[in-house]
Amino acid sequence: MRKVDRTTVTAPTSLTSATGAGANERPLALTYFSAPPLADGEKPRKKFKFAAYKGDDVVDALKELFHEKCAYCESEFIATGPADIEHYRPKGGVQEDPTHVGYWWLASEWTNLLYSCIDCNRRRRHKLFVPGMALKAINAIKNKSIGKKNSFAINKVRAVKLGDCLNAEDALLIDPTRRDPTQHLQWLFDFSVTPDQCPALVLPTNNNNTADMYGAETIVALALNRQGLVQQRTKHLLNLRVMLRYIQDDIEAAMSETGADRSRSIQRAIGKLSDLEGKSAATECYSEMTKAWFEEAARWLEDHYQRRLEEILVEEQP
Repeated sequence: MRKVDRTTVTAPTSLTSATGAGANERPLALTYFSAPPLADGEKPRKKFKFAAYKGDDVVDALKELFHEKCAYCESEFIATGPADIEHYRPKGGVQEDPTHVGYWWLASEWTNLLYSCIDCNRRRRHKLFVPGMALKAINAIKNKSIGKKNSFAINKVRAVKLGDCLNAEDALLIDPTRRDPTQHLQWLFDFSVTPDQCPALVLPTNNNNTADMYGAETIVALALNRQGLVQQRTKHLLNLRVMLRYIQDDIEAAMSETGADRSRSIQRAIGKLSDLEGKSAATECYSEMTKAWFEEAARWLEDHYQRRLEEILVEEQP
């Protein structure tokens, strides 16, 4: 999950215009949800059908904002399955509060909408990885029903009606357009073993030996260490490790070469290192994980090769 600036995309007109679908739907929703409770024996009302948030311009804006990736897990799903328009604050009820009818007044609010993959947004059955588990060990784990759906945990006072202060809730689920995920989530890497022995798991940051509550809730609510996702992230890390190996080969070649051959090897290594860093661009899948991995990889290269590279650079000087 990476921090996203919502202001880089123009809010969809259908939700912001005084004559748009959002403006037309809101008074209808207000009337529906302001109706008095049903009397005993009275026939239940049909469920209110929200539709304004599904407009084509909404979908297009969300695709652009999140680079056609899931806002939560950064998976590219455009070629493999449909996306959900996710309501950060759920519109149809709250799992943690059965009496809450949902944040209906935010159903067509642009700042409440995210682009999400099905596995992050819905409650489904998954096998979950935990730290210390090798990739193959997941086969022995039982499936668990997990996923966001209508879950929305808070730390303070819940907003229950139009006009209540949303900021007073102190929501625990990370919205990447509001809160910087890197302050609450960290990645587990181990360069001494292969990625299949240490899969790509995301963990809450640690504050004074206490797991960050925003990171912990987000990982659980979205099942961010579910089997399929961890396997894809680990596959991505394997590809990065291959690129890193090529850089090592060039560095080691330079150590045994002289003159023009050495210069060419050094330039190849520099070019490949730049390509590797490019994998952390916002448009790339798992970009925040890649950025964290690249920073560790750069430190690893420095620890292993810095002294000899400095000697080579001195030798290269006229």
